[in-house]
Amino acid sequence: MIMDVILQQSNEENRRAWEANAAFWDERMGEGNDFANLLCWPIVRSMLDPQPGQRILDAACGNGLFSRRLAGLDAEVVAFDFSAELVKLAQARSSPSTPMPTYHAIDATDGQALR
Repeated sequence: MIMDVILQQSNEENRRAWEANAAFWDERMGEGNDFANLLCWPIVRSMLDPQPGQRILDAACGNGLFSRRLAGLDAEVVAFDFSAELVKLAQARSSPSTPMPTYHAIDATDGQALR
């Protein structure tokens, strides 16, 4: 029981930090930096091999960078993050001219993702 309280407090502290820094992260990450664009994305795309209509879950999606890219390849993307502010920023970066991921503000550590 005491560990549950400690984990809950730690989780809430972490969430507050991401909420407070969401705009900073979004500004820095934007549509990707060299790390995301040159190193991560080619491997993620290759490993997932997204196909049109394929359903993909993006957990801890942040500002939705990879969610948007996967949706742009015609995958059906459901994305979530526990920072509601990051989810808002992800939605704001989505373009009406491309398929939009479905975004949710969900805390996967409390069982919400299983509902």
